[in-house]
Amino acid sequence: SVGVQLHFRHFFGSGPRKRYLQRLQDYSIGTWLINHQVQNSIDLVCVNLGAMICAADAPVYGFLKKLDVPYVLIVHSNPEISQYQGRIADRLRGVLQRSARIFFVSQRLHDNVRYQLLVDLENAAIAKNPTNLRSNAKLAWPNEETLRMAVVGRLDAWLKGHIRLFEVLGKEKWRKRDWSISIFGEGPDHDKIAQAISFFRSEEHTSELQSPCN
Repeated sequence: SVGVQLHFRHFFGSGPRKRYLQRLQDYSIGTWLINHQVQNSIDLVCVNLGAMICAADAPVYGFLKKLDVPYVLIVHSNPEISQYQGRIADRLRGVLQRSARIFFVSQRLHDNVRYQLLVDLENAAIAKNPTNLRSNAKLAWPNEETLRMAVVGRLDAWLKGHIRLFEVLGKEKWRKRDWSISIFGEGPDHDKIAQAISFFRSEEHTSELQSPCN
């Protein structure tokens, strides 16, 4: 028979207690996979990593290393850093090269890996996330002098760069320009981003943080 069994890796957030719960969950999933592999009831494992560095964390790295069946990885994020520390880089390199297939959700994520790990991944592919818009029709360019900008994405300042954005927009040359920006999204850094808008004195140019909409 053919079937798929799903195990959801819930993201608990940051902080020591939440990181402990995250690792406990991943150890539990890994134990299940290894046990069922022994029973010859698994043909392929697909791991939706989220951040690529999760593959180097002890729970996930541990069970991927023990798997004898093929596995596929899906990578949604990889920070813009020049390199990973030695042991982390070695773990990532090994896990990625042993993978039957690695799907990155953007070309940029894949390109980052080449210079971070100094490796060409022949098993890599790009898998673009489908849009959830009601229409893909082209919109008319607004006929006005004000430069209108928008940021659409999770309110996660470390990964999405909201605070760096408002640092730039807070510089003197941007104070003299006619512009406005709307922020759409939900996430853990709502208050931090609102504080950054105030700190860099961009309130008069910025719409309130809004939930995603079409």
